[in-house]
Amino acid sequence: MISKLVIQRMVEEKLTDTTFIVDITVGLGNAISVMIDGDEGLSIDKCIEMSRHIEHQFDREVEDFSL
Repeated sequence: MISKLVIQRMVEEKLTDTTFIVDITVGLGNAISVMIDGDEGLSIDKCIEMSRHIEHQFDREVEDFSL
């Protein structure tokens, strides 16, 4: 199972001074949910960037997950 702490560290790598973590959960079957926000909102491009950053850290052949 993928650790919530591992996901948190990945997210923190991409946060800026104005963005922050709202919630992170890892459920059954490695269902990962990451909620982030920013002081002035968050563009869809930033969400995509975060999603891709997390996704590229894992090998689906080794550990399957949904994000």
